[in-house]
Amino acid sequence: MTELWIVRHGETDWNAEGRVQGWTDIPLNGKGLRQAARLADCLRATPFTVILSSDLVRAKATAEILATGRGIPLILDTDLRERCFGRLEGTRRDPRADARAVLPLPEDGAESEGQVRQRAERFLARVAASYPHARVLCVSHGGWIRALLRSIGIMDEVSLHNTGVTRLIHRDGQWQATAIDDVRHLQDDGTVRASQQTPSALPATRP
Repeated sequence: MTELWIVRHGETDWNAEGRVQGWTDIPLNGKGLRQAARLADCLRATPFTVILSSDLVRAKATAEILATGRGIPLILDTDLRERCFGRLEGTRRDPRADARAVLPLPEDGAESEGQVRQRAERFLARVAASYPHARVLCVSHGGWIRALLRSIGIMDEVSLHNTGVTRLIHRDGQWQATAIDDVRHLQDDGTVRASQQTPSALPATRP
């Protein structure tokens, strides 16, 4: 059995401003650095074989904090990048809309959702083949994680907080989710309000 722990990167200024980031390389802000440090403390006793990360700076910086003191490889993987939104990057999202409200088109220079899902599926196949019987930590982005969840049959739109942890297992040739957006490491400092808390475990399949 392979365990895959997927972390959304820490907060950036564009996250705080509600701007579409995509492939635009925005660094973590102070809050994002603190979120990553809190998660690193929470995971200190959990062993991992390797850390895989998107090469975008906000994910890479989060991964570097999580890797501190572990002595394990940190490998950058472009398949873990956020969806490219082309000319829509930098624009503000409507705060009243859901996560699918921004629908980029090829003429915007954007990736299709299908292309992002193909990247996620390719990554999952590579992890299952390369790390059997291992626990793998990876750092990616909200849109990419949602595409990955849809690729394994979780079609509901989910809220994903910065540094929230989603856990998958690969067993008998199938990926299943055992937790989505676990944010317990943030709840005692007011970063996540009680009304925002997401259950640490959700069903992995749908009827």
